[in-house]
Parts: sequence; C-alpha cells; structure tokens
Amino acid sequence: MKPAQTRPHFHDIEAMVDANAAALGLTIDAEHRAGVLINFERIANLAQTVMEFPLGEEVELAPVFSHDRP
Repeated sequence: MKPAQTRPHFHDIEAMVDANAAALGLTIDAEHRAGVLINFERIANLAQTVMEFPLGEEVELAPVFSHDRP
C-alpha cells in the first residue's frame, strides 16, 4: 500500500479564505464571514479524511469518468 497522503495544512483558514475571495473578486459580508470560515474548516476536515484513505498499489487513476458507462 502507498503511504497515506496528508492534506495541505492551512494554518490560517482566514488568510486562505481572504486570498481566495480576493483572487475571485468576491466580497464576504461581515455578517456571513464567521459562517464561511466555519464551513471552510469543515471542508478541510472532510478533505483530510478522504486524503488519508489508504489505496492499494493495484489502484489506478481513472483517465475519464462518465456516469453512463457500465
């Protein structure tokens, strides 16, 4: 098995949210900011769970995904 990968550590979720909002030209209203930060922390925690899932050596990346393929 391959060693589990770890998620990038965002030591400062707030800085990440600010940088991404600026890059996208978004303004996050003060009344929504706390909720946005909480949700990004949740997203980071969920992503960590996915990234830590061990994959065997026999697992290959799928080059194309199609919902209608058998």
